[in-house]
Amino acid sequence: MATSDDQVANIWRPLVSMIGLGPLKDLLLPRGEFIRIVGTSGDKDMDRIDRVTASAQSRLGAPINEAFFDETGLYTKSNKLIEVFTTMRRGAAAMGGRSMETTNAFDPAQNSAAQQTQESQRSDIFKYWRDPDLALKRPDGKPFSFQNARERRKILSYVYAGAAHINIDSIEAECLELMETDSSQAERFFGNRLVRGGGSWLPPGLWEGCHASAVASAA
Repeated sequence: MATSDDQVANIWRPLVSMIGLGPLKDLLLPRGEFIRIVGTSGDKDMDRIDRVTASAQSRLGAPINEAFFDETGLYTKSNKLIEVFTTMRRGAAAMGGRSMETTNAFDPAQNSAAQQTQESQRSDIFKYWRDPDLALKRPDGKPFSFQNARERRKILSYVYAGAAHINIDSIEAECLELMETDSSQAERFFGNRLVRGGGSWLPPGLWEGCHASAVASAA
């Protein structure tokens, strides 16, 4: 599942290619909008992998044993994808299945599906996020600044560690141009940081700081 058919294709195309080039090409048969799975239950309506961008109502009650949600940082209440997301997860839970999410760093002002998962306190959710703010600190304990060229380079090197196909110089060049118009977007997508978009009405941390001060004063 993804926000659009084109975005679904970002994973669907490599999947179809791997099937054609791998040892499972006789067991997984691509059929356009779905992939037939050979030799399981025998039910042609169940043994399949589907592309999903449909409405939540059309997925209600659908038997799912595994769901892959791409870019859940874009699933919000306003675009109705939260409803699709939760509907499909209920279907997976009913079948004893599982789901997996992938996303870039989400905008914390949008309360997306990715944010809800990240903030969940459930111990059975595995979360993998290379957060540069936990690994990279200045001597005074403050996190590195994305505006500082030297520190930004260290942030990018940390975030993309192990990704041999990534050219940090290319990422850096894109960051510099994007920062001229939307610094928070560059920091979120390339620095892997949770920063609010340009439309946020308060700087990050200000509201939380005021609340903490008010509680302390009341005490």
